[in-house]
Amino acid sequence: MRRVVAMVWLLSLLTSCSLTGDRTSSPPGPTSGLPTNGSPAEPPGTSSAPSVPVPSLTSTTDTQTPGLSSQQAIRLAGRTQVWNGDTQAYETVAQFTRNAQLFLVTKEIGGGTAFAILSGQLFEEKAGAILFATNTAALRDIPDISRNLVTASIDVAGLDVDDPGSGEFHATVDPVMARAVTVLYFHIRNGANYPSKQILTGTVSLELTGDLISGEIALEGADFVGGARPLNRYLATMTSR
Repeated sequence: MRRVVAMVWLLSLLTSCSLTGDRTSSPPGPTSGLPTNGSPAEPPGTSSAPSVPVPSLTSTTDTQTPGLSSQQAIRLAGRTQVWNGDTQAYETVAQFTRNAQLFLVTKEIGGGTAFAILSGQLFEEKAGAILFATNTAALRDIPDISRNLVTASIDVAGLDVDDPGSGEFHATVDPVMARAVTVLYFHIRNGANYPSKQILTGTVSLELTGDLISGEIALEGADFVGGARPLNRYLATMTSR
């Protein structure tokens, strides 16, 4: 009798150990779904997307103003004037109509637009000849201009309006920087007896609508040597050619 009771007790103990052991061990089959590196498992049928940087919507390596040709033919029509101390007024000494080139670039240093206007050969001794630039970087496509001056990218005029999207630009000459850059000039009369005048003050405005160009030039200057104050004017309108 005692032996039977002992056998029943042993069977009961073994059964109890098997049940409690199932509660603490890992279930058979797949693991919990986490890979060994601890990152979430991917759903079946998917793969990781490659790491691609988001493209910039604003940066550009092009040095040309977007949507604008770097060089355009224009026509200048206007007059040059000289201050008369006796009458205390400016007097017109020449009228002109001239072909010219308009250069537009995006500055590599600091960004923003720069433009230049050249009529005739450099230092041509004819009324209406001009070389103007808002920044020396805009002179890069003009022959015989110092490459050091172009690379320096010196602001000669500040752009009060610089809007390539609408094609509107308005520049005001900085008198201090204009005196430092001695390559910019206009010519008031025909002939070598009337030297070019250094650009010292004034404004230039541009408006580009499709293939059409319009604008105004109102600059003042003086002799390159000893020009204490502007005594000469260059007034012109520009149109497409």
